[in-house]
Amino acid sequence: AQAVLFALGGARLGLLLSEVRAVVPLGRLSRVPLAPVGLLGMQGHRGRALAVADVRMLGLAPGAERGALPVGAQVLVLDVGRADLGIGVERVLDITEAPGEVTLLSALGVAEAVRAACAKAAPPAS
Repeated sequence: AQAVLFALGGARLGLLLSEVRAVVPLGRLSRVPLAPVGLLGMQGHRGRALAVADVRMLGLAPGAERGALPVGAQVLVLDVGRADLGIGVERVLDITEAPGEVTLLSALGVAEAVRAACAKAAPPAS
């Protein structure tokens, strides 16, 4: 299967091409009050707010070192239904057949990890 390979924290990771809607530059992020650690913020994309997550902080990027994304970083916009979700990456490396040595992430797995992190971070209902 074709995959989008990308670099993040010294690791090579991938997502199936069919799960990636677009690759866009990392823009100015607006912070979200009470957001979980794995949610970097929101940026505009095609007239809508795009939530940008850090899969390292969500525990989904084995072997990737944590740290700030560099200038020139990119966002992979994921195909997760009607939700607008992206992940920050240092750079896209290639679109190719998924090699065995690359950890393939799942777009739905990322979305579920973000949902779970948000649920944990939400203040208790009064």
